Order: sequence, then C-alpha cells, then structure tokens
Amino acid sequence: MKKRKIIALIALCILVLSAFIIAIVEVSNKGSLGENSVKSLIALLVSALILTVKLISSFKKEKNSAFSVYEKEYKDIIDGSFSKDDFKKERLSLLEGIDLFNNKEYEKAIELLTSLKEKCVTAQDKYGVYFFIAKCYSRMGNSKSAIEIYSEATEFYPISSTLWSNLGFEYDRLGDFEKAKSAYKKAIDVDNTNSYALSNMAQLLLKAGDYDGCITYAKRALDYDSSFYQASNALALAYIGSGDEGECLKYYNLSISLGVDKTELQEAIKRFNGGKSIFIEEK
Repeated sequence: MKKRKIIALIALCILVLSAFIIAIVEVSNKGSLGENSVKSLIALLVSALILTVKLISSFKKEKNSAFSVYEKEYKDIIDGSFSKDDFKKERLSLLEGIDLFNNKEYEKAIELLTSLKEKCVTAQDKYGVYFFIAKCYSRMGNSKSAIEIYSEATEFYPISSTLWSNLGFEYDRLGDFEKAKSAYKKAIDVDNTNSYALSNMAQLLLKAGDYDGCITYAKRALDYDSSFYQASNALALAYIGSGDEGECLKYYNLSISLGVDKTELQEAIKRFNGGKSIFIEEK
C-alpha cells in the first residue's frame, strides 16, 4: 500500500511538473499558449486533480481503518472517553493522538492529547487522554513525567488496575522498589486477575531475591493467562535461584514453547545459578 502511494505521489509530481514545462516552453517559443498546448495543459491538470482526490480519499480510508483497529485494541481504555454524540470531534482527536502514539510521533501525540485535557468532562474522558500521554512519556524513556501523569490519573480514576500497574512499572524502571511494589499491590487489589500486574510484581520480587514471593505471583499470572511468558521466565529463574532445577526446567520448557529465545533464557538461568549452566552444550 505504501509503495503504491509513493508511486502515485511521484506520478502526481510528474504531471504537475509536465504542465509547467509545457507552459514555460510554449510561452518562451511563441509568446503565448497555443490551442493544442492549452488542451494538453488542461488534460494534465485534470489528471493531477483526479489523482489528488484519489490520494486524499485513500489516506482517509487508511486512517479510518486504523481508527477502527484502535477502537477494538484499546477498548478497555477509551470505551468511555468522549463517547457521547456531542463529543465526536474530541473522540476523533483522541484517536488521532493514539495514531501518533502508534507511529512513534510521541511529542506530537503529547501536544494533541494535552490540548484535550480542557475538553474532558468525565473521569472516563480524562482516563483515555491521560493514559496515552503517560504512555508516550514512557516510550520516550521519561519515567518521571510518566509517573506524574499516571499518579494524577489514579486520583480521578483509581478503579483502573492498568493505571496502577503501569505506574508501578515506571517506579520499577527508576529503581524505587517500595513505590513499585505498592503500585503493583494496588493494581492487584483492583483486579486480582490482571496477569500483567501479577507478572510485574513477580519480576520485581525476583530482582529483590524474594524467590518465594516471585513464585506465588508468577503462578497466579499463569493461572489467568497460560501464554504469559514473562511469568514462566520469572518462575524458571526463581526456581533455579532457590535450587530447584527440576521446576526450573519445567518452566524453561514452557517459555521456549511460548517463543522465548532459548539462548537468552539459558544465559539468564546460568546467572541466577551462580554462573553454572544446567544445560548440556550442543556440539
């Protein structure tokens, strides 16, 4: 699709350039445009206009298609944001902000989404807006700003387990164990089936050397989502750290079946096992 659009844009440029060249050459040679040249010029300009209309239509269709995907993908986040008929313009702006986020244009997304803050009426309106502003900061590596936005969001929308879990993740990135643990705990209190929060808590405890705690939370994460490889990774590492090679291999094999890179996980297990490998080297 992108290649066809590029070709179409090149064709459009060629048509417009050709029209100008015809006009310039004709005027230079004869002092004015002849009838045939006028007809050729009109034909080229009409073709350029038609191509322009088609390109605009194509861009609109592509954007509408992307917006439909976002409506489904982020339903839990934006379902109640600007959902009333009176806020169609704001809803569209929110989706445009999400589109910028997905295309890694984080600064533009933040600018657009921030402009929507004053348009928010309900807590749900604010939820969608603040969530994606924080996500942009997070993707930019700016955890401090992400924490500021997430913290504000948890004040007006404390019933979102995802907000608390993401807040914990940002504290974790900054190495603030206690605040990360507290945020993850609140995420789990709000929704004890949130595999992301459970797995995040497990990995936090793993880094702290609390293998028993890690095992408890990681198993709960897998109970609710058996494909959650982050949890099976944590279990493999926690078990080898606590000296249980058999259980380690069990969850190692589960992770590999879920698509985890074998070499990377083996190296991690080796580190948690005091530098000793439990795997037979392939020849």
